[in-house]
Amino acid sequence: MAELSGFFADHLRRRRQDYNDRFAAARMAAPALDGEALLDHLARTVAPVVDAVAVADPAGAAAAADALYAVSLELLGRDLVGPRCRQAAVNDGWRHLLAAFPMITAAEADAFARAITNAIHAISAHGTADPSLWLGHMAAVEGQAADLATLLDCGVVAAWRIGMAQYREAALDAAGRLPAALVAALLRLPPATVPGLVEAWRADPWAQQAGQPDRVPRRVATVGGFRGFGGPFLTPPVVVSQGRRLVAFDAERAWTIVADRFGATLLPDTVDDYDADPPADRPSIDRRGQARFGHETAQFRDLADPASFASDGTTLAVT
Repeated sequence: MAELSGFFADHLRRRRQDYNDRFAAARMAAPALDGEALLDHLARTVAPVVDAVAVADPAGAAAAADALYAVSLELLGRDLVGPRCRQAAVNDGWRHLLAAFPMITAAEADAFARAITNAIHAISAHGTADPSLWLGHMAAVEGQAADLATLLDCGVVAAWRIGMAQYREAALDAAGRLPAALVAALLRLPPATVPGLVEAWRADPWAQQAGQPDRVPRRVATVGGFRGFGGPFLTPPVVVSQGRRLVAFDAERAWTIVADRFGATLLPDTVDDYDADPPADRPSIDRRGQARFGHETAQFRDLADPASFASDGTTLAVT
């Protein structure tokens, strides 16, 4: 276990009896709560954060320490933080983000710590997204976010950027609220291009730059798979379009297909109705595997004789 020193060590000595009483009460509710695990978590994760707050905002350090101790007791008892955490990246998130934004931690330590925990568990549950990449993108705005609301918006944009396409609309809304410099740092774009691209991506998820939609057919992702191999489908799926949505369904369930330039995923859904006669100008693929979008074509020989295909106007899904 790491040695305790600095502001937090002194604070812990001053609050020892109170903290011991709170630990005993928490252990009554969660008997699996382990004292050694708590001390390890406090030394490795909480102490460096509180010490960083003490440097940036000495008046707020004690309150931040108390808040982080309280939320640590709750989450440690559920293995959501600490040495037995089900997602080790949560500990990294606390250490890096809470310390990187000490003024926000001083003002809203409880809410900030919970937001980091929830975000990393959600990213980890996604399956293909990497929490360490999310932390890397969040590090790009260190020192630039003034409050938790701004940082939460940054978190949504960063989650979208690492492949969680289901957050596209929320991320675009957040990008519209954030300063262009923050969005540029998160998406690693020149700041001058941000406003135009945000609007372009609302209309076309594949836009390369403002005013120039991408119309060249190209493969961007493979999603799905059979249930016996870890995928969602019980039987070979069929894809259909519902207006601006793409839906895949098997004999049992349905999923919305969400895809854009940063990622692709399936979300549980229902099939209420579909476009039996989609507009002729939508992307399509023929039996030879030739995909067409307007006047542009591309050959995909392994997609010849498709079982089904559908398009929402910008994206073509093929089974």
